[in-house]
Parts: sequence; C-alpha cells; structure tokens
Amino acid sequence: MALLRKLGKSAELATIPGNRGHLDGVVGIARVGEAVGKFLAQ
Repeated sequence: MALLRKLGKSAELATIPGNRGHLDGVVGIARVGEAVGKFLAQ
C-alpha cells in the first residue's frame, strides 16, 4: 500500500474476518461492504 500511495494511487486495507481463507472473500464480503463502498465513492 505504501508504494501505491507513493505513486499517488488510492489504497486502503480492510480485513475480512473468517476462517475459510480466500473463500471468505466471497462469503464474507458483506462484512466489509461499508469500507468498500466508501473507497469506491472517493
């Protein structure tokens, strides 16, 4: 993220909680939906 910001790009980190590994990115995305929405609204 530091490199992206240094290059003038937007970057944020939101951790999706869960114990399913990468599958949490599919089944748990609603848990970080507000953070994603705020980032996309920038």
